[in-house]
Amino acid sequence: MPVPPAPLPMNEPARLAALQATGILDTRSDPHFDRLVRMVSVLMDVPVALVSLVDRDRQWFKARLGFDLPETEREASFCAYALHGHDLLVVPDATRDPRFADNRLVTGPVGIRSYAGAPLLLPCGQIAGTLCAIDRRARDITLSERWLLAELAATTVGLISLHSTQMQLDRRTRTDPLTGLQTRTAFLDRLAQRLGREAGPNPEIAVLMLDIAGVSAINALLGYAVGDALLQVAARALTTALPTAATAGRVGGVRFAAALEFDDKAALAGMVRHVERHVAATLAEAGWHVGVTCAASPCAPGQSDSEFALTLADAALVAAKADVAPLPAAMASSAG
Repeated sequence: MPVPPAPLPMNEPARLAALQATGILDTRSDPHFDRLVRMVSVLMDVPVALVSLVDRDRQWFKARLGFDLPETEREASFCAYALHGHDLLVVPDATRDPRFADNRLVTGPVGIRSYAGAPLLLPCGQIAGTLCAIDRRARDITLSERWLLAELAATTVGLISLHSTQMQLDRRTRTDPLTGLQTRTAFLDRLAQRLGREAGPNPEIAVLMLDIAGVSAINALLGYAVGDALLQVAARALTTALPTAATAGRVGGVRFAAALEFDDKAALAGMVRHVERHVAATLAEAGWHVGVTCAASPCAPGQSDSEFALTLADAALVAAKADVAPLPAAMASSAG
């Protein structure tokens, strides 16, 4: 009779939240993690070594040596048993352990016979998974090997923490903290990627620019918190008005940009009108009767300089603003 999978830890929701917060799941291979599993394999003389992260329904391997699968279902996981404490989980002979004797990773082609897993204890106190050493022969591990595996597990946690910190820094530099849109740098990078696509039947790319007039006056009269709230509403309205595949960013204090595909110039002009009206109407509904101007510039075939493409779109916006009052009458009267 098959043995049920490992019971869930009592803190499982918090543990999963901590694991997700690291941002490490489903990331690309990393030579630093790969080096750790090579060290485990060589120093402990085992054919299989894994950095195993136990997710809700699976165990996913950030690094693996001697194991073909990138992940397995959680119910087959040895590592799931290591989530209940801070001590190493050591299984000298899985065929004689009632928890694992019927496990398909033991009875099947993988042929796990012995297992040693050191919990990956995150700084918050939650266990993300294990650094594990696996052999296809029955064996125990020595005290020095236990110490070694625990030390390398601590190093693994350090790498996970470093990844998490770097991810947070990248998010801060690439996401505008006020609006949640991409920063100018992130937008230009994404635009460069889209412009760098191979030529062919793909739709053309245009850069749309949007400007909001009167925010400086609002900041001076009502305070920056009010002006910031206006920009947040404008950013949400812009995102709503754009096609799903468009890329939007805040590229200046009161200026937003979007990279979008279009089939012909008439459709692009229609999108410009739609975005301008939608953002203006949304702001008006929120009580802000400010000037909203939108323009777009198609990118020439073969154009790859995203900064130049943004400059052309900015020039189109300046031309469009030439006939727009910098401060609406409603705002001007309130300012008086």
